Amino acid sequence: MKLRKTKKNRKKAIIISTVATLLIIAAGLTVFALYKQPDASQSNPEATKKAQETNNEGKKDFIENTNSDGSSTNNGSTSTPSSSVTISAQKESNGSVTVFTKLMSITGGTCTLTVTQGSNKLSKSADVLYQDEYSSCAGFTITMPEATQLGAGDWNINLSVLSGQTSYTGTTNISYKVN
Repeated sequence: MKLRKTKKNRKKAIIISTVATLLIIAAGLTVFALYKQPDASQSNPEATKKAQETNNEGKKDFIENTNSDGSSTNNGSTSTPSSSVTISAQKESNGSVTVFTKLMSITGGTCTLTVTQGSNKLSKSADVLYQDEYSSCAGFTITMPEATQLGAGDWNINLSVLSGQTSYTGTTNISYKVN
């Protein structure tokens, strides 16, 4: 009689262990599947890497071409003397135009970019991103379709920053040719 109870108890223990192991494996696979979802930035790693390299090169050039007083050594960049806004623009190999901003002593607010070419006009807004050394606008890229709509020729790029009750401006001009 004792032998039968031991055999039944052993069988129960094996069944319970097997079920518990299967539940643990199923839970682990579920967690893995949920956290392994690809995000949008990994959907095209080559394009993401290229965009980051272009953005980093432009920022590096912008910083290297800015004097200690905040004025730019770039021919196309100016900043209003009373303000702390410096901007520059760079045409990318894909036909888009990236606008770089450097905001001195501005800790928050909203940036508004206005690009005009003849009677064509494009406006975009972005938040100010605070950084210890200098702040910048969250980013402005004029895509190839937007650039085509603006048209070839001399573009006037104006940036205004509203921080609290204070407004700052900067302007630059670039020549753009449609590919």
